[in-house]
Amino acid sequence: METQFCRPLIKTAESIKRKFPFAAAVKKKFPGNPLSISTRSCGKKGNPGFREEVNERENVIASIPKEGSRNFNFKMTKRMDPKKKYKLLLEVGHEKDHSWTLIVADTSKGNHKRLLTEEVSDKTAPDGWKTFEVDLPQGRNAISLQLTSYYDGKVPAYCSNIDIVEVEE
Repeated sequence: METQFCRPLIKTAESIKRKFPFAAAVKKKFPGNPLSISTRSCGKKGNPGFREEVNERENVIASIPKEGSRNFNFKMTKRMDPKKKYKLLLEVGHEKDHSWTLIVADTSKGNHKRLLTEEVSDKTAPDGWKTFEVDLPQGRNAISLQLTSYYDGKVPAYCSNIDIVEVEE
């Protein structure tokens, strides 16, 4: 019996040249990097980096931890108006029969306060994708967040959208 699900193996010239394909993927997905996304924990196995399409989503970032690790972290920072409310919007995905846990933490001022801990799996995201809206703390000029994907490390975790938006009152 043949399976119709196949993990895409897409390598762009840009992702092959870079030491960290995740950085090249962020550059392509978010020109100018308005969220100041950075990482030092991206592995090379599993073809991390930019994907043209994954599970019917376009322009996707694939991440996988360094060899020997079970988690992948990246940090982001955004300047904000302290008088307004903001939300973090995420759409993340997984491969069929694989799961991982998404952790969002506020790392501003040396804190490490968890704002979200959710599993991304066939059960929670049957079509391969899950959307999250995370309320962010108010009254700040900027926020620093750490997003962690904790998983089996055999296949990439996917992200099709990351944004911090102002909430209309």
